[in-house]
Amino acid sequence: MSKVLISFLGTAQPKEREYRTANYRFNDGRQLTSSFIAKAIKQHDDIDKMFLVGTVKSMWEEVYRSFAGDGVDEDIYLQLSDHCTQARANSPLELPHRAAVEHAMGKGSKAVLIRYGLNEEEIEYNANVIFQLEQDLNAGDELYVDITHSFRSLPLFLMNCLIYLQNVSRRGVKIKTIYYGMLDVSGELGYTPVVELNNILTMNDWIIGAYAFANFGNAYKISELMRADDGEASERLNRFTELMSLNFLTAIKNEAQSLSSIRNKAFSSPMANMVVSPIIKDFIRDFMSAEQQSVFQFKLAQWHLKHKNYSSAYLTLIESIVTYVCECEHLDINDKDCRDEAKQFIWLSEEYSDLRRIFNRTNKIRISIAHQVERNSSYTSMIKKLEQSIEELKAIIK
Repeated sequence: MSKVLISFLGTAQPKEREYRTANYRFNDGRQLTSSFIAKAIKQHDDIDKMFLVGTVKSMWEEVYRSFAGDGVDEDIYLQLSDHCTQARANSPLELPHRAAVEHAMGKGSKAVLIRYGLNEEEIEYNANVIFQLEQDLNAGDELYVDITHSFRSLPLFLMNCLIYLQNVSRRGVKIKTIYYGMLDVSGELGYTPVVELNNILTMNDWIIGAYAFANFGNAYKISELMRADDGEASERLNRFTELMSLNFLTAIKNEAQSLSSIRNKAFSSPMANMVVSPIIKDFIRDFMSAEQQSVFQFKLAQWHLKHKNYSSAYLTLIESIVTYVCECEHLDINDKDCRDEAKQFIWLSEEYSDLRRIFNRTNKIRISIAHQVERNSSYTSMIKKLEQSIEELKAIIK
């Protein structure tokens, strides 16, 4: 595992091909003086390697001079300066003495060249460049991201690419922190605060968790985020998610009822208040009006269909039909023998002829999905038949 700094490199002001020296002060009170915030971060966090991201016009000559120190080669510096100064938006993504720049930055470091991001094509190119950085990362690497410099649009977009990479990378990389050096207030304060924008990462986690909860009934992420804030609520959400994953119908109804105890709860986390309570209220509104178990199961089948959980929708729909007959015949809905008896009523009783037609059509596909015993039906026809069955059952199970 390594500490990797990803920093964005700017071009400074016209005719001023250098960054002014700043006294960078970190949250722990430590203050480091440098013309490059990347250099200060490297020292502060004991960074192992750096990826500096910039355009061809960025100040690569100053990167070389600053990191090379006493070992700077003036000819290399001047050639880099001429090349970068004359570069334009359409210049080739080439950097003379790139190897020398990367060597000065430290072992394993890279100079990463991107476009200005002037149009969709350039933005897409830049995104691919960031995604390809995964190849240079190792399992468990910690990323320190600095968005102080460069065009404001580039760090904003490319940082989100890094967050995406964190969520999908098989290497398990993690963004440790996001830094921003507030150079604008240096004159007022006498130092440059280096603020940590980790709330961006937290908010992104909540967005992912909210989406999973609202669309799939998966509250694992939210449960994890709430663990330190409210252990009881976290455990309830985790238990509910596990039951939804198992599609354990009777227990889901009971657990959904228990969620009502936290739907109006005030949490210390603003994000928890924004996300948890509204979603729970929506879920309870959809299901808690169902007093009979058959109606609850039918509503759950509708929910699964709406959220494209088709296999669970088929299974739940079949169980709702059997439960409905158990209720009509005053049979124990939780007893296996009684549920088998209810199936006999469906198959043999003329009273349930309409239900039998829906049950047989639906159950045939459920068995096909579960056991792969039939391959004649296309998946689109299976979905359409599921929609049809649910629509027809609305007049029966209500």
